[in-house]
Amino acid sequence: MWLRAARREESRPGFFIACRKEMPSAPPKPCSAPGCCQLVPAGTARCKKHTSQKQKATDRNRPAHYREYGSGRWKKLRNVVLRENPICAICASNGLTEPATVVDHKCPVAAGGGMFDVDNLQALCQLCHAKKTGEERRDGVANWEAGDAKEQKLVPQW
Repeated sequence: MWLRAARREESRPGFFIACRKEMPSAPPKPCSAPGCCQLVPAGTARCKKHTSQKQKATDRNRPAHYREYGSGRWKKLRNVVLRENPICAICASNGLTEPATVVDHKCPVAAGGGMFDVDNLQALCQLCHAKKTGEERRDGVANWEAGDAKEQKLVPQW
């Protein structure tokens, strides 16, 4: 009997659309900023006001050249470098053919390397870039000089 009634209701146009209500995945929770009681949807930590404040504080601590990575000039140059060098430079020197996904500065910009200097750019895979950047951060960019980039060995230590 119930099944017949359900089928009869199914035949009515728009029945399931009008009756279906989605349950929320989780209830809203307070913003994680100290002293803020604004409720935010599940999956977010802060309200709009405190998200923008945190982003501004993060941007203040970054070097000035980081803004250049979002520029149209950088995006065009990045695409050109990846198109001309589709294989990771470090992997290629070791006989591997890993596709390049990241454009890296051989000599870090913070150490005096040119931001848009094509001779200072190399195409790397994500793994090689992460290892190289980690080594640079560990060793400190103060140890780099602009001339070292050209003689730098492209042999990974991992």
